[in-house]
Amino acid sequence: MYTTLISAQELQQIQQQNQPVLLLGVRFDLNDATFGQQVYELGHIPGAFYLHLERELSGQVSGHNGRHPLPERKHLAHWLRNHGLQERVQVVAYDQGSTMFAARAWALVRWLGHEQVAVLNGGLPAWLREGGTLSNVAPQKPVTTDWQPQESLLHIKTASDIEHNIQMAEAVVIDARSEERYAGEPHPLDKVSGHIPGAANVFFQRNLDGQHLFISQEQLKALWQPWANNKPLIHQCGSGVSACVNLLAQKHAGLGDGALYVGSWSEWTSNGQRPVSVTV
Repeated sequence: MYTTLISAQELQQIQQQNQPVLLLGVRFDLNDATFGQQVYELGHIPGAFYLHLERELSGQVSGHNGRHPLPERKHLAHWLRNHGLQERVQVVAYDQGSTMFAARAWALVRWLGHEQVAVLNGGLPAWLREGGTLSNVAPQKPVTTDWQPQESLLHIKTASDIEHNIQMAEAVVIDARSEERYAGEPHPLDKVSGHIPGAANVFFQRNLDGQHLFISQEQLKALWQPWANNKPLIHQCGSGVSACVNLLAQKHAGLGDGALYVGSWSEWTSNGQRPVSVTV
C-alpha cells in the first residue's frame, strides 16, 4: 500500500501485475483552466482519468472562502465512486511535475477517509523518463461501486482556527508560497500582499529537486524537523493547493500529519478585517 509517494517504476510494476489502481491525471494551470483537459486529451498515462482542480477538487467560490474552497464531500465521493474507487484500490495522482495539483488530490482523497492514495513522484516527466508511454484514448469508466467515504484522514482548519492560534500560538502556521509573496511583494494571485501574523515560510519547492522529485526522506526530515518538533503544523498557501505539497512532505518524512487551512491567504484577506504582516 502506498500512502504518500509512488515512483514511476513502482506504478509500472503494479500495472504490469494487474493490481487494481485508480489513476488520476490532475495537470492544471492556474492561469488557464482549460490547460489540463487539453493536455490530457493530447496524451496521458494509460488508464488515467482526468480530475479537474476547479470542477472536482474545489467547491463554489463565494468571494470570501478563498480561490479553491473544499468541494461538497458527497460530490467528490460520487465522482470517485463512478470511476471505480473501492476500499482496497490504490489511488495514484499525477500532474506535470509541480506536484501541487497531485498533492491536492492526495489530500482530498484522504479527506474522504481513503488511506491508500499516493502521488506519482516527479509527475508525468518521471513517468516518461522511465520509458512510460502515453495514450490519447480516455479509458472506459468501470462499473460504479458502492464505496462510501469514511472518517476524514485530513485535519482541516478554518480562518477562526487561525485567528485563535494567533492569540494562543498552539500550532505553527507554515506558508508554502514563495519567499517574495510571503514577504509582501505584489503578485497577481494576491489581492493583498503579506502573510498571516506569526506564520513561518517554507516554499513548497524546497521539498523537490531539480527534476521535480522529492528530496530524500532524510533531507525532508532535516527540513521539517525544526518546525514539527514541538507543536503541530498548520499548512497554508495562496488557496490551499501548494500547501498540500508541504503537507505531503511532512507525512513522507515520518513527522506525522499536519493540518490544512484550505481557505489560505485568499480567504484570509477576503474581508479586509484580518491582520496582515509584511516584512519588505
